[in-house]
Amino acid sequence: MAVNMAELLALLRGPNRASSSSTPPPGQGPTTEPTPWIPPTQAPENMEAPPPPTLHTSMAHPVTGPYPPPPAPTAVRT
Repeated sequence: MAVNMAELLALLRGPNRASSSSTPPPGQGPTTEPTPWIPPTQAPENMEAPPPPTLHTSMAHPVTGPYPPPPAPTAVRT
């Protein structure tokens, strides 16, 4: 797989070998814009934009597990 990727990168970095017959000469033929211009959507001035949705809300969750909590430590007298 690494060899195939190396060959592909070598082909992409190599000189452009497209023949002049396969690509039209510059300045001829119809030119179309790849992304047509679309006017931006604007809200009226008196409207406020809604706040973005919250993806994560922080909440305190109690820790629960299958085992009971350990006994409380006691003072050791020596």
